[in-house]
Amino acid sequence: MPNRNQYIDYAKGITIILVIIPHCIQYGAGAYYLNESLFYDNPIFKFIYSFHMPVFMIISGYLFNYSITRHSFNNIIKSRITTLLIPILLWHTIYIIIQNYVDGNHSDFYWSSYIKHLWFIWAVLWNSLVILFVHKFTNDSFVVYLIIFIIFLFLPHRYNSNYYVFMYPYFLCGYLMNKPSLKITNKIHEKLSTPYGLIILTTIFLIMLEMFSHEDFVYVSKTNIFLDGHISLHMLYIDLYRWIIGFIGSFLFYKTTHYCYHYFYEKPINTHLINIGTKTMGIYIISDYSFRFFYLLPINSLNYLYILIEIICILGISYYTTWIIDRNYYLRKVLLGGR
Repeated sequence: MPNRNQYIDYAKGITIILVIIPHCIQYGAGAYYLNESLFYDNPIFKFIYSFHMPVFMIISGYLFNYSITRHSFNNIIKSRITTLLIPILLWHTIYIIIQNYVDGNHSDFYWSSYIKHLWFIWAVLWNSLVILFVHKFTNDSFVVYLIIFIIFLFLPHRYNSNYYVFMYPYFLCGYLMNKPSLKITNKIHEKLSTPYGLIILTTIFLIMLEMFSHEDFVYVSKTNIFLDGHISLHMLYIDLYRWIIGFIGSFLFYKTTHYCYHYFYEKPINTHLINIGTKTMGIYIISDYSFRFFYLLPINSLNYLYILIEIICILGISYYTTWIIDRNYYLRKVLLGGR
């Protein structure tokens, strides 16, 4: 984009903080809280997880539309490798080295371990390639996108495929939202943005959030609806429930942040969030690996004061480490994809 959209950076800045908060709850209450998965019952954890990664994926799809309209097929393939794949591989190699020689937790360089970590970046990579090929060979056929969606529902749970499947509708939605020829998105936005529409959506979201249970996390129940030799209607219900609450939560997030962005326009808080939003990839990667060492601290229970301190520390460490890397051209190219 010639002129960077500051609202998008603002929204990304808020979203990356929402990524850090539940991870701090997950890893910052001690080994027992983590190992027993007690964080799944935390109301703040459930609220944020109902929409925060969908928001990020919608933004990713929205921005990917610019790549498709401005660059060639081959250049986008090369860009996906340099901006996403290479940083994933290098960061995980660094993480394994730290485990082996600093933390003392000896790990081998199995290729499968590279797929398990930084799943969101993998999801962006795979979904962008799907969109790219459909755009190239079918001119964004809705029928093809729908067929792919149905096929994805039957993919076995291997190599984090459930994460990519879960994120597919959001990435596709963001991509289609940025197509000027698709006027239906503007009509839907107008209908939902009325006072009655927002009240109804908020009510639905709160009711669905109250229903959010342990099995509704994609980490727990995955996405494949073909279980034990037959189609599971219960699993289909879980998938649809997750997608619906994710879309509603994302829309309400957009309306709330868009209002706040203009209300606090030219205020310091906006500037800080925009700056954070320009470094989300580095913050996501560095924070993701930083959390894994926090559960080793002698913490025995959930303490929100400690969680707040941890959030500030993790955000500060991740932001300034990214800032340092960003100042070096070569490090920025290989570790941040040139972002």
